[in-house]
Amino acid sequence: MALAKMKMRLRIVTPWEAKVDEMVDMVIFRSVGGEMGVLPQHESYLCALTDGVFRIMNDGGERKMAVLGGVCEIRENVVTVLSDEVHWPEEIDRAGAQALQQQIEKKLQDEKLSVQETRQDLAQLNRARVQLEVSDFSSQGR
Repeated sequence: MALAKMKMRLRIVTPWEAKVDEMVDMVIFRSVGGEMGVLPQHESYLCALTDGVFRIMNDGGERKMAVLGGVCEIRENVVTVLSDEVHWPEEIDRAGAQALQQQIEKKLQDEKLSVQETRQDLAQLNRARVQLEVSDFSSQGR
């Protein structure tokens, strides 16, 4: 008799809604310490998230979403992500993200900016790039 494949629960929650609450095979995301992959039965862990692509692997398929900061807790075979901003590909304003990317790139090239302004612009640029990467991916099967 074959053993059932081990899964873990994934919960991704914003202050406004639960974006994901399902059993999955694996997730990969970007924390402040770098890229992290989580499989079922992972040890307890808590980390801050940076803006990045959140990958969900399940039953041989993969889905992506933009998770723009937040925290991730792994405990008792449950991965819980709390973030103010989470987007499926079809929820992203691709034209708006492209325009923002171009505007910031031009500003960074043409203007003399303080260190703080440069950091803020680079953070916005990274968010736009994450959204563009995710918007190219279909979330079919969700």
